[in-house]
Amino acid sequence: MANQEHLALLQQGVTVWNRWWEANPQTRPDLYMADLTDLSLREINLRGADLREATLSQVDLCMSNLSGADLTRANLQGANLYTANLHQTILREANLYKADLREAILSQADFCMASLIGANLSLANLEKATLYTANLSKTTMGGVNLSKADLREADLSFADLREANFKGANLYAATLHKSNLSKADFTKTSLRQANLSSANLATASFFRAVLFKANLEQADLSGAYLYKANLAQATLHKANLSDANLSGADLSQADLRNSYLLEAYLMEAVLSEANLTGAHLSRATMPDGSIHD
Repeated sequence: MANQEHLALLQQGVTVWNRWWEANPQTRPDLYMADLTDLSLREINLRGADLREATLSQVDLCMSNLSGADLTRANLQGANLYTANLHQTILREANLYKADLREAILSQADFCMASLIGANLSLANLEKATLYTANLSKTTMGGVNLSKADLREADLSFADLREANFKGANLYAATLHKSNLSKADFTKTSLRQANLSSANLATASFFRAVLFKANLEQADLSGAYLYKANLAQATLHKANLSDANLSGADLSQADLRNSYLLEAYLMEAVLSEANLTGAHLSRATMPDGSIHD
């Protein structure tokens, strides 16, 4: 249970707490399993605090400092963490349902198995964060920085990820079904066996990305940049690749049945054993440089 002295100090307000924290920087705040639902914690300093299994639902933590804190299995449902600092914070199995994390600093944070359903992470910094098996379905993440993040087996279905930065991230077997990823940057990203079916990937960049065995059925890849991307054995059935740049891409054994490749650029692409049955190739530049009728 929480240290009662620490809890009593916190109940006196943010000013009292922050003053005490400044005078006692070596003391680790012990708020294990504390119920803080009725407190206003705006701009509070809880750096390195033990907040495991704490209840912080609907709490205002705007501009707070929670860097290095342990919030394992904490309840942050609907909490306001706008511009909060959660660098290297542990949030394993935490409940962040519909939390406001806009512009928050979440670099190197651990969200393994956490629930962020419906949360708003627009413009948040999640560089090198661990989101392994996390549930991020229906989140709003426009402009989010997920470079070098671990998103293996994460659920990002129905999420708004327009202009998101995924450079160097690992999305092995992640689910992005029906997500909006237009203009997203997947440069050198691993998307092996990821589910991107029916996703909006218009004008997204996949420079040297690995999409081996990825499911892109009915995805919109119009105008996408797929130079040197690995799409071997990928499912692109009924996908829209119109005006996409696929030069040098590996499409060997890919399923391109009934796909739309109108005016696509396939110069030097590898199409060995690819299934192009019913594919629409009007005015596409073929691997040998010829223009398809």
